[in-house]
Amino acid sequence: MATHANSMDAFIPSACDQYKKNCSKIPALLKYKKESCDIIRATAQCEKFEKEKPEESWKFLKCDYDLICAQNTVDGKDQVAACIVGVLSFPITLVQGATERIMAKEESIRECNKSVECKRELAAGSPTMAHLARPENEAALQKFSAAFLYSKKVEYDPIRVQKMIHKQMSVEDYYKELGRNPAKPDLGDVPPLVFSLGAIWELVKQKVASDVKEVACYTPTEQLRFKCEIFGLAMQTGSVSAALARRAETKSMGMATKQLGSESAQAMERRSSGQLVRIAESSNPKKKLVEIYAQRKITSKAENEAWAKEVSSAGKNKRSMTVENSKLKEMNDVIFDDEEYVTALTNVALEMQLSKLRLVEEQIQKKFPEFKLNAFSDFKSLRMAYNDIPGANIEGQIKKALEEANGDYTKYLKRNNLVRDSDKPQEWFKATVAESDDWANLAAKYARENPKNSFYVSGRDPAFKDWAKKQFDEGQKLHNEVVRNFKSTSLLNRTSDNVVELNRDAFEILRKNKNNPAEAKLLLERQFGLETMSDTNFKVLKDYYEKSNALAPGLRNTGREFATLADAPHGGISVDMIGLGADHIQQTSARSLGSARNIDEFLKKARTNEELLTDDISKRKEYIENVFKDITGEKSAKVICSGDGCKAFLPSRALSDEEVKRFADVVTASGGEQGRLRFSQVKGLTDRSVQDLVVKQGENLEKGLRRNLGLDGSIDARRLQGINVTVMIKAKDAPGGGTATLHISEAAGLRLTDKERKKIEEVYKKVLQESNMGYKP
Repeated sequence: MATHANSMDAFIPSACDQYKKNCSKIPALLKYKKESCDIIRATAQCEKFEKEKPEESWKFLKCDYDLICAQNTVDGKDQVAACIVGVLSFPITLVQGATERIMAKEESIRECNKSVECKRELAAGSPTMAHLARPENEAALQKFSAAFLYSKKVEYDPIRVQKMIHKQMSVEDYYKELGRNPAKPDLGDVPPLVFSLGAIWELVKQKVASDVKEVACYTPTEQLRFKCEIFGLAMQTGSVSAALARRAETKSMGMATKQLGSESAQAMERRSSGQLVRIAESSNPKKKLVEIYAQRKITSKAENEAWAKEVSSAGKNKRSMTVENSKLKEMNDVIFDDEEYVTALTNVALEMQLSKLRLVEEQIQKKFPEFKLNAFSDFKSLRMAYNDIPGANIEGQIKKALEEANGDYTKYLKRNNLVRDSDKPQEWFKATVAESDDWANLAAKYARENPKNSFYVSGRDPAFKDWAKKQFDEGQKLHNEVVRNFKSTSLLNRTSDNVVELNRDAFEILRKNKNNPAEAKLLLERQFGLETMSDTNFKVLKDYYEKSNALAPGLRNTGREFATLADAPHGGISVDMIGLGADHIQQTSARSLGSARNIDEFLKKARTNEELLTDDISKRKEYIENVFKDITGEKSAKVICSGDGCKAFLPSRALSDEEVKRFADVVTASGGEQGRLRFSQVKGLTDRSVQDLVVKQGENLEKGLRRNLGLDGSIDARRLQGINVTVMIKAKDAPGGGTATLHISEAAGLRLTDKERKKIEEVYKKVLQESNMGYKP
């Protein structure tokens, strides 16, 4: 084992010389390695930790060209030796006892023991235990603990793990060394201890990455050496957390681990730099970005709930910050046309922003220990709530941190060819600070309209206050004009509390066709039975929609799920809620414009209405889930809802066509859901990773069908509002292969004529052909 010295030279084995020579001959590789090193050191505050422990500077990453090759070269013998010392320097009986104690301490493992479905999922993830996931083997499955099943899923051996990490051993060779054939499903006679130790090694890696901030600053050799030491201590203490705590108490640790046990947002900060390097080093950075970030939760549900409690409390020094992706819809629909990729791009930015803001929090806490930045995140924004401290210049520090994050984000995306210059990522995010969350949300919209304030606007800005009052006054004026101009038409509704408002379908048409006013005008005329609308009246409607949209409050959904079919083994169905954006505008800002007396009262009413709408949407999603489980008769049926849609599938089998049709029919006929859902099914694909893409294609076909039917005008638009459409894709080999058939569901009391059905099918075939997706009807 190499002798520690106050020099990186101690970690340059002779085997490194050839690699170092080759690395230095490849300028692009050397330059990339240096840039990656610089990113890690900056993001993880390595300079700060290095100054705190100058006597151990040999442990830290160095970004000098002379050392980059050396520190990226692994001395395998040294690392394996460190792990052998950590793993084998105690009695084997102690290992077995510690294994059970460690697993028992993991809450998720304890909870999993209570659920057959959870155990079944663990078994399904292991090639050696997959047979237990079948329903007929439930009795046999129950004989195993969740800890054992988890360890079998991990499939690591503690000593061989070094070779596995560094790709020095293939999975086939791993099984060969165990004397087993990987094609055989039963490895029951392999000692459970091997796999349990491997599972604990995984826990050690996760805990060190999330709880030890400085470890990101260490060389690869030192990172692994430290993890191996923690692994050995975990065997003796019976807990990974206890091992970290004990190690922190020793002088030889050389690390200031004051925040052991911290989770979520702070853990994110410590992981992010390494993950960004992994993305850049991959052969397909875009795919890797989606893999790592598309389902990332930037803040936990507990953090979101704490934030919601804070923003709802009173106090004169309360302040709120909002930073949002102001180009989200354009990115989804035009720039990239890939929601999963856009979600990943957004999450990377939010993670970088939160990382910078946590550094701000840490600096302020040195002088004001009670200071706290409560964080919230959703699919497009990061929001903060805190108590202002006079003289601390918190706003200025937040502004600087966000501008730095935006600069780093833009450089990273461009350098790794994740975006084009024409995409202008530096303009995607807008941010502001104001006296409440609703004021901050409004100020962020002000920032969107003011390019000169491209990234930051203070809620205290008098120009913003004047703008806000003007928006409210103009909104009320437009509301009154709409009521006056269309008082005798079906465009208007009257609420239970006697507020006259524009029909939500009118909002939906204006929202979906904001860039095509001529089409919006035609669709409004046909759907609401209007005679030719004057250009003046149409402009009033359009302006009213835009004003209501600009004033709509931000959502506060504290629980964030990611609806995906990427893990569905047999395909599934997507349920897209049509018009939630229109509902949000109509039921919050537009409704409040009809009753509020001033901007402050408007913001309070809009927030109350938003909470009512959120509750209604939750009930709709719950109903969809209950119907799906009832139709399939499967207790294991999965329904995951996120944003404006749900993904539903069965882990054990594919949905039959009849089940899909009945599901759509029952939900449509239930009352309230007709014309408000689009269903898209996929089955037959062996590559799960593209299943979300395929159901998105089905949703796009439904959108095209509904649009063309509206423009055609041969079927009464009000009758079309009584149907939902399901696109059922049976894919073959890849997206674009196979068939995409149509099923029409009717609302209770509606019966389409044969002529109407034939027309819908004809228009669908035309839409399918013009889509160039490659599916056959």
